[in-house]
Amino acid sequence: MSALAYIKVPVEIVQTHEDPGEWCELMCYGAMQPEHGHFATRGVMDTLLGRARARRCVDRGDVQALPDGRWLITDWDFQEGDRTVTDRMKRYRDRVRSRQGAQKLFPLSTIKGGRRRNAGYGRVTG
Repeated sequence: MSALAYIKVPVEIVQTHEDPGEWCELMCYGAMQPEHGHFATRGVMDTLLGRARARRCVDRGDVQALPDGRWLITDWDFQEGDRTVTDRMKRYRDRVRSRQGAQKLFPLSTIKGGRRRNAGYGRVTG
């Protein structure tokens, strides 16, 4: 498995994280692991980041220990999903549908003058 081509960085990280640079370094090393976002052992993380940095990441909750001894970067799923526009749109529409409950989204296709026009998505009313 190869490394990810890029790391998604939330812009608010500079205001919400104690050390944004350290977080970015952790994410980059996590992307280079055979199983993205997981360090095989604490020793691997110590070697890559340095023992003091790895300890700070653990203390801050940037990584979490798994029962099998691996370490998972917290919220790594933000990096992995939504690889394509199709995936992102499907997840977006699923989220919208789940929030709306009984209301459903439907394509707003209309036929005017013998031509079909796609007007996007809208809510079922009435």
